[in-house]
Amino acid sequence: MINSIQLLRACAASSVVFYHSGYQINGVNTDFQGVSIFFVISGFIMTYISNTSPEYFFARRVIRIVPLYWMITFLYILTTNLGLTNPLYIFPVLKDWATRDPMQILNWISSQNGITNNENISNIIKSLLFIPYVNSSGNVHPVLGVGWSLNLEMYFYLIFSIFIIFNSKIAPLFVFFTILIIKFIIQYFNPENGLIIYSNNYIFYFDAGIFLYYIYNYYSNNQIKLKYINKLIIILSPVIISIFICSNIGIFKSSGDGEPLNLTDIILWSNPILIFCLTLFVDKYIKYDNIKNILLLGNASYALYLSHPIIVETSRTIGDKIIAANPKDNISALIILIAICVLFSIFIFKFIERPIIGWFKSRLFAEK
Repeated sequence: MINSIQLLRACAASSVVFYHSGYQINGVNTDFQGVSIFFVISGFIMTYISNTSPEYFFARRVIRIVPLYWMITFLYILTTNLGLTNPLYIFPVLKDWATRDPMQILNWISSQNGITNNENISNIIKSLLFIPYVNSSGNVHPVLGVGWSLNLEMYFYLIFSIFIIFNSKIAPLFVFFTILIIKFIIQYFNPENGLIIYSNNYIFYFDAGIFLYYIYNYYSNNQIKLKYINKLIIILSPVIISIFICSNIGIFKSSGDGEPLNLTDIILWSNPILIFCLTLFVDKYIKYDNIKNILLLGNASYALYLSHPIIVETSRTIGDKIIAANPKDNISALIILIAICVLFSIFIFKFIERPIIGWFKSRLFAEK
């Protein structure tokens, strides 16, 4: 694993937390294209894996993605349906019931389980199986909202695993064109169901990651050219970072829906790709012994991405009652929120995610 990619994962996951906090910079609520960056990383890493260790490709992806996603989904259902994300209201009520009528607590739990009708059960099953569906709000979101990106990820992994069966060396190239063809076919027919998600423009970032792997691999095998590319990237890094920040906080205005693309649209689309390239080529300049904790956050980035909605929702309900605790309007509350999310994700990674992955790997196949 290229360590700088772990740093980028940490930044991308944290930027998604920032977005869901509701905090605005220059009147813009942005995730600094964190999800797009994740997709570029995924395209790059999956191509790397398919060329170096294609064995058990899909099984490894399932072990990495599914157990924690299922656990966090059920935790989300539990906390939201029982009102635990609104502690300032529910805890005093529970305290009152505990002293006056404890049976009321059991009645409340049984009536608030969140799966009391067929539609809820169906949506939960679809969510757990990565089957996209249109929810009651008209969005293609699973029960755990951030899981929409996992629907695309698992779709990407599935197509990759199919082509790897036939030829692991050229599988990425077939994947590159297949997901594009499927995208444009679905976009043409424009179905009014969950399939529409596979025509999402985020698909392009998977392909960008695949393309970047081959470019990086070529230059890695040509040290003279790689030396000049490194120098060019380093020289341009202040410009790349400045443009990235300015375009994500609305200093450069993009065109509206239905309007012709302008330069800012092109910059916004290419930002995740340029940032990923910068990350790749500065890897050898970073002293990782000094930033082990940030690398840990990179390892915990998946746990952070999945678990933060529970904490963010809790902070929102608290912030509605206590203005100083509202991360949407208070920078101190925002910092505390992100810190809590990070610490919670590290706990999940160390004591839940990593042991579960290790357990499955030790029983399903021997590590090579």
